Amino acid sequence: MYELMSVCDDAAGVFLESTTEFTVDARSVVPRGGKVKAFVTAPSGTRTEALVNNNNDGTYKCMYTPYEQGTCLYLYV
Repeated sequence: MYELMSVCDDAAGVFLESTTEFTVDARSVVPRGGKVKAFVTAPSGTRTEALVNNNNDGTYKCMYTPYEQGTCLYLYV
C-alpha cells in the first residue's frame, strides 16, 4: 500500500457545500486497473472519504464536498 499526501490551500477559497474535484496521477505506482482511495481532512480535523472514479489511464478523478474554508489535506492510498 502506498500513501501519498498533498496540501490544499486555495487563497481564493472554495465554494462551500458544492462538489469539487481533484485528480490523482498514480501511473507511476498503481498498475492500470488498480484501486485508489482518497480521503480529505478538513481544517477542523474531520476526515471524509472522497468518491473516486478510475479514468482507466492511471489517473483517478476524486470528488468531495467541502464544508469549511481553510487548508485541507488530501491522503491517497
